[in-house]
Amino acid sequence: MTSLTIPSAPLTINDFRPCCNGWHEDTSGIKVNHAEGSTSCKVFEIIKAFHSLEHLKEGSPLFIIDKSTGHRYINTPKERLRDNNFVTMAVSILSLPTMILNISVMKTLRVVSFYHFWKDSEVTLTLSDRLKSTAADIARVVALPLAILGLTLSPVYGLISPRNGEKMFTSIQRAFFNEDDGHYPISEEAFKNILESHSENPSAKETEDKSPSPQLTINDFRPCCNGWYEDTSGIRVEHAKNSITRKVLESIGQKSTIKNLKEGSPLFIIDKSTGHRYINIPKKSLRYDNFAHILTSIFMLPITVFHIALKIFRVVSFYHFRKDSEVTLTLSDKLKSTAADIACVVASPLAILGLTLFPLYGLIFPHNGIKLLTSTQRAFFNEDDGHYPISEKALKSILENHKKQIQ
Repeated sequence: MTSLTIPSAPLTINDFRPCCNGWHEDTSGIKVNHAEGSTSCKVFEIIKAFHSLEHLKEGSPLFIIDKSTGHRYINTPKERLRDNNFVTMAVSILSLPTMILNISVMKTLRVVSFYHFWKDSEVTLTLSDRLKSTAADIARVVALPLAILGLTLSPVYGLISPRNGEKMFTSIQRAFFNEDDGHYPISEEAFKNILESHSENPSAKETEDKSPSPQLTINDFRPCCNGWYEDTSGIRVEHAKNSITRKVLESIGQKSTIKNLKEGSPLFIIDKSTGHRYINIPKKSLRYDNFAHILTSIFMLPITVFHIALKIFRVVSFYHFRKDSEVTLTLSDKLKSTAADIACVVASPLAILGLTLFPLYGLIFPHNGIKLLTSTQRAFFNEDDGHYPISEKALKSILENHKKQIQ
């Protein structure tokens, strides 16, 4: 079985076309299938788009095609897209400080410090490559006012014209933030890869990237005496294109960290108190990461408050008792979800304090700081996505799937 890969969709002038895009459903393509392991589920795992499979009607076309670019978008009903645009409108306003910091400060620093001319890279970069990267950073800084305007107004436009609004917002995000991650929308080449993978084994349940979530315990919040040690008997770092190192990092959403890892060194460092594995990033790089978290945590405060407000709304509106779900939820499941939201709201002052102070602590004790920050993020934001750190069970699952792919 081959791995399902999604090449980045090229970004062109037509991706910013606000109307007359010639939308049409991909009636001859993949149909919506809610069964676990289906191609529909696999697509959602890979593209990580702001959509949910549960909102799509069984048997309907999975994609809708933008004729002006040939790219495929998820065929979400317009009513749901309007809801998404309304939420995006609120979030985009709250996230403006972080965006301004990221673009105007970080990218300006990269330009004035000639970052692209001295940075380490997995591949040999020519002078032309480095000049292009520097020019791209300059262009993003210069065009920042347009990006702010676009990210603020495109969700408003999406309330009137849902698909065009989503397209505009997605294109601006790709241009200014996701330059190295173009999984969505789906290009023609990417769509062919999906079909080829599906045709090889259409009935098989895809299990790759299904890493079990590590259990969150009191030891995940232990600030010291964690007994860190390198996993010298485990996986070693390999920068080769199809290596197990890249597969692991991609599975847990840490793909970009490979540039900080030394060839041949242990890939993991183990927290003895929990048994969980963290990526064995050098302490110097971890301190840089913690410093970046300090800068962004202050500007992320409005988003954190918005997140807490949403949880309060879910509790008072009995959201977990009336929401649609792909599986049948018992009364106990719904009560647990509601209780989890209440617990997050009650403990929110501690979360805000932790998200601000833990990166400071990480400047002194890098591994402990990242562990505390990660645990807090998992508890308050990533309750449904616990790929990192890696539990023993998750590591076995990743290794088993890697063996299947190379057979």
